[in-house]
Amino acid sequence: MFYKYEIKVEDTEEILYLYVDDKYEFAKEIMNNSNHDDLTSKINKYINDMKIKFKGTKILLVVGGIVIALISTSGIIATNKNNSNTNLSETIVKKVEIKEEVSENDYFNLDEIVTNNKKQELNSTNDKTEVHSVDKKQNVELEKEQPVNKSPIEKEEPVKKESVKEEILKSEPLKEDILKEEIVENKTMLTLYRSSGVVQQIDLEEYLVGVVGGEMPASFNAEALKAQAVVARTYALKRMSEGKVLTDNVSTQVYRDIDQLKNNWGSSFDYYYNKVKNAVVSTKGEYITYNNKYIDAVYHSTSNGYTEDAIYVWGYTIPYLKSVNSPWDVTATPYLRTVEKTNNDILKVLGIEINDDTPVEVLEKSSSNRINKVKIGDNIYEGIELYNKLGLRSRDFDLIITDIGCSIVTRGYGHGVGMSQYGANGMANNGYNYKQIIHHYYSNVQILS
Repeated sequence: MFYKYEIKVEDTEEILYLYVDDKYEFAKEIMNNSNHDDLTSKINKYINDMKIKFKGTKILLVVGGIVIALISTSGIIATNKNNSNTNLSETIVKKVEIKEEVSENDYFNLDEIVTNNKKQELNSTNDKTEVHSVDKKQNVELEKEQPVNKSPIEKEEPVKKESVKEEILKSEPLKEDILKEEIVENKTMLTLYRSSGVVQQIDLEEYLVGVVGGEMPASFNAEALKAQAVVARTYALKRMSEGKVLTDNVSTQVYRDIDQLKNNWGSSFDYYYNKVKNAVVSTKGEYITYNNKYIDAVYHSTSNGYTEDAIYVWGYTIPYLKSVNSPWDVTATPYLRTVEKTNNDILKVLGIEINDDTPVEVLEKSSSNRINKVKIGDNIYEGIELYNKLGLRSRDFDLIITDIGCSIVTRGYGHGVGMSQYGANGMANNGYNYKQIIHHYYSNVQILS
């Protein structure tokens, strides 16, 4: 309904601009000068829920860049049916009430704002039907680099190739002036759907501080943090340009607010917060494109020494997501792990029985040494299938049958596509700057601002 607001001072008087989403029937009601009680109620609720500090007497409603209504706190509303700024007809409605002693940057209720279609889209993100920024499983290891342990989300859900293809390959090219328009303003506001069930209007750059702090260890080199900031900004701008929602969890990008960051970083909060904020501020407005379109800025925790070509994960080629070497990862903390699976685990997940005589044969590997096909007993599995079903950290794995089940050794952490976060940190520690890091992991892209 209302997707943002601005307070402007004109002739020493504060004027509140409320921007109305023209997709809502509510916008038509305003244009038709109908149901004033409902209109006033919605305005009152938005002002109070958003806790807007406003001392003026005029409120302007804007649809598609056109002022369509003028509301006075004394009880006068003027509507503009002809989309011009003159000859507004006046009708009396209830007085608009504005509560005092409120603070900025608060939340409003999800159920009051999200339509049924929006709710369905939000729910669908939990099915991971798109190329997401970061693996669900990988966040566990990233947290170990933070001063305080955090709650992990362990399992990676399978990607539905069709919706990924639709999102990446069928999107219309963005004109350069449209790309730049989103960041010209001092503040680019976005809508963030929180896991708590509320929706928050937040400045893009403020959001990015919470994303970089949530997605990458703040102990990393400053240039790696800058690379993460540009990648995260690109991911957010692409979704915004396509009208898709942003959440605060791994269905899009992890975002942590100030209180969460304080809890995570403890006594190191001031140092880490300033470090992360500097990474965002120093790259303000920068984003990545390929053929004048925002890229799908996917990333992962740790590679196996090489990043993966997108075709082996999502089934088709994405020109800027090719396999590149990333030797810095092999000495990283999350690189090598071993997990044990019992016979019951295998039976429950794969539906097959194994014993110490069951043969295991790797049938096919990708160019980056990750498993594409493996034969266990008489059954053949795709590497991505085992990665998802067994909750593995990587598709580069050795599966060894034991007396009680199997032992699985993995190298790397995540789907392996796009930027390796630990690789980025390794590059930064070896003297590479953030732009060099980005150009290494994303082939033939441009960094614009």
